[in-house]
Amino acid sequence: MNFDWNLFKQLYVDAGYTVSESAVQKYKKAWERRKARLMPYFDEEGRIECKINIAELISSEPDAFGLEIIDQNNAIPDFIIPGHELRFKRLFKSILKNIQFSLEELCTNRLATASTVYIESTGKTIEFPAGTKASKYFKAVIENHNNDLVREYTDKLNLAFSVLLESLRQDAIVVLSINPLDIAMASVHTTGWRSCYALEGAYRTAPLAMLLDESTVLAYAYLHKTEYYPLGIELPKKIWRQWVNINFDQNAALFMKEYPKQLLFVARQVRAMVAGILNTHAGFDPNSTWVKLNINSNRIRVYNSAYIYDDPICAAIVLKSAHDAADVLEFILGAGGIYCFECSYLRQDETQSSFYCSDCSQYVCVYCDNVIPEDDVYRTPDGDLCCVCCFDERFVYCSYCSETIDRYDAHYVDYDFEYYCDYCFNDLYTYCDHCDCAIRWEDAMTVDNDGNYCDDCYNNLFTDCSSCSGVIRIEDAVDVDGEYYCNNCYDELFTKCSNCGDFICIEDALDVGGECYCDNCYDELFTKCSNCNAVIAVDNAIEVDDEYYCDDCYDELFVLYQPLVRSNLV
Repeated sequence: MNFDWNLFKQLYVDAGYTVSESAVQKYKKAWERRKARLMPYFDEEGRIECKINIAELISSEPDAFGLEIIDQNNAIPDFIIPGHELRFKRLFKSILKNIQFSLEELCTNRLATASTVYIESTGKTIEFPAGTKASKYFKAVIENHNNDLVREYTDKLNLAFSVLLESLRQDAIVVLSINPLDIAMASVHTTGWRSCYALEGAYRTAPLAMLLDESTVLAYAYLHKTEYYPLGIELPKKIWRQWVNINFDQNAALFMKEYPKQLLFVARQVRAMVAGILNTHAGFDPNSTWVKLNINSNRIRVYNSAYIYDDPICAAIVLKSAHDAADVLEFILGAGGIYCFECSYLRQDETQSSFYCSDCSQYVCVYCDNVIPEDDVYRTPDGDLCCVCCFDERFVYCSYCSETIDRYDAHYVDYDFEYYCDYCFNDLYTYCDHCDCAIRWEDAMTVDNDGNYCDDCYNNLFTDCSSCSGVIRIEDAVDVDGEYYCNNCYDELFTKCSNCGDFICIEDALDVGGECYCDNCYDELFTKCSNCNAVIAVDNAIEVDDEYYCDDCYDELFVLYQPLVRSNLV
């Protein structure tokens, strides 16, 4: 088989381990010898691949996927939106979450039920009947969204939705592998999940034991290949994996626990692929019948290497021709010994957390220079070794992705009592623009063009306009009888009485000479001329027989026509 063992060595060296060339050569020769019986059924790279439709996979596993498929799709752009500290994928996922497309609708690009969109520019609601393209409905939703940010990124969101729909028409890849790099990286370069078989895991030696036994195969599934930066090459980004043990002598196979979760559709495909190998080896048609066994049967006996974690069994199969046999089915998982990375000595101990034999296991803390017991070795982000005390003093684990980060560079969230790396914090949290506390994006109250706020600050700083329902700062709002209004609505609906200064509805205000008055002040300050009906100030009115007159009417009615009264002359 064509495999570059330098990649195997580089994988561990880049993870901070010393690997001698003699150790690599011993692993190479032992792998070639012990996997020889399996090799004829695999390609030159030690793999068998099978394509399955992503839409079919997701439809069969609705609880296992959801919106996380967006995170796994590298063709959908992800960046921090300027001025908002919000990642584009999070905005995209929040819109899809609100729309609540079903998996069927995404996979077929058709609405299953009628939906409506309110068009603000026309004031009308448009109905999209069942069968309408989901992409057409999505475009209408974001173009008429009430959030300015969503409308600003309409083109990019439409493109992201198209990429998502296109990805659902592509294939997922299911792989059976005896490739040394695949086996060594069984829990490395994943979509975020981890296990104790990782390069720094408690059972980090387990993949090496699987590499050197005669019958173990790694099964995994992936949607995309991405660059694994330590090696500088593109590798499958695994969404799922499972160890499989093939017993050619008894025409049977054993399937161990699925990580990180069960994917029944993928697991069925893996069983079919393994049955094809067993049938071919037995001289039967690859598609011949096979039987799934009861895993609690006394007929199954498993022997685990000391280097392997005792995972539960998920399934077992046997060819139909061997199903009625009475013999016990025996499976041996992992080699009894592995080679020390430094001296290449064949170890047969029970130390799962070290790649070195007891003679080569001298670990010294880079900070305090103390010798560290092998089971207490910690690694810094730079790959240096340190003791538990120095590690706890300087480093923490990101609570979301488990990456090791400098304690003083980590983001600490008070109410969660958790630490986060920059990437996970920015993806999960933002800061309140008033009190500067950390808040989850889904809990943040976002005010257009005014930032993000926690509940307490939002309730203290903002209110809704009683007329247009727009969000306004309380300090900028106009309080009218306990109701808050934005300036635009206030100018449109209210004015102040020119006498007492009270707020009055414009439609209720009484206008006198361009000045507005409330009812009380109007009644107190003004009356109407009994002759011409003109509004006159009470102070300027002339009272005659309990009737009020303006100056002009008084002069006309009472002065010009009054009889001349002569004075008595002495």
